[in-house]
Amino acid sequence: MKKLIITQLLIVFAVGSMMDSNAQTITDYDGNVYQTVTIDDQVWMKENLKSLHYADGTPINGVLSYNNDDNLAEIYGRLYNWNATMNNSNQEEAQGVCPDEWHVPAIGEWANLSQYLGGDNIAGGKMKEEGTEHWLYPNTGATNESGFTGLPAGEKYDNTFWLMGKAAVLWSSSETSSTYAEYRYLSHDDAKLGYYNYYKSYYYSVRCVKNTTTGIKKNTFHGIFIYPNPFDQLIFFEQKETNQKSQVIISMYNQFGQLITGFTLQSKLTKKDFHDFAPGIYFVKLEFEDRIEYQKVLKK
Repeated sequence: MKKLIITQLLIVFAVGSMMDSNAQTITDYDGNVYQTVTIDDQVWMKENLKSLHYADGTPINGVLSYNNDDNLAEIYGRLYNWNATMNNSNQEEAQGVCPDEWHVPAIGEWANLSQYLGGDNIAGGKMKEEGTEHWLYPNTGATNESGFTGLPAGEKYDNTFWLMGKAAVLWSSSETSSTYAEYRYLSHDDAKLGYYNYYKSYYYSVRCVKNTTTGIKKNTFHGIFIYPNPFDQLIFFEQKETNQKSQVIISMYNQFGQLITGFTLQSKLTKKDFHDFAPGIYFVKLEFEDRIEYQKVLKK
């Protein structure tokens, strides 16, 4: 994997803009040109992918336009099932349908983006295109101050297209089982960045992120360290910041979204024994006073 270093000029305006003023472009195999934006230390496409071919020219099986209308694809991009998105890989941060030196974002990279934008409860508004040209009313909380310019491209499941104008549904490269994978969700009627997992056979949008991004940052969330990961029996939750305004509520879910256990951090270092958990992927939900964040952990 080549590492390309690009010097970016970041200007933070008094109103709190997070956009990169020196936006660059990336071109896919089909000649589609995409604007990009730097948010924190990540470089994202600010448009949904439209490609009909992988970077090596191989046609993509598992791609379509909403309502099979290629005119809509020019605005909203195309929809892909997960196997097509990943080019039949199951490795996080696989290149998949993305151009060379770009990849399909892992759920940890989505988590980094959300964390930088203030957490899931408000990040969605900062990622959505403003106004109601493409989003249906009321497009709650939409400021697009991140420059991400999320568009409501909808989805397809079975033989049904739906949610155009209402929702952006964006794949991650992280799977939860042989049939489920994780995605993020923007809605016209709230400011949240939703987090879900569902069937790989469904068709969602794709945003690519540049290979210079780093994924999960040392398993740290606003001063909460979670380790080790992967774990065997014990997980430690360590609060490096002692000035939390409120208690931190921890919930753990299995890969099917079922709540397994929950508790409140009571001390600087909390140890929990999960020896009776089955091996597999689990999700830790951290609820702060003003935000919600997630971390994926693996039990060996």
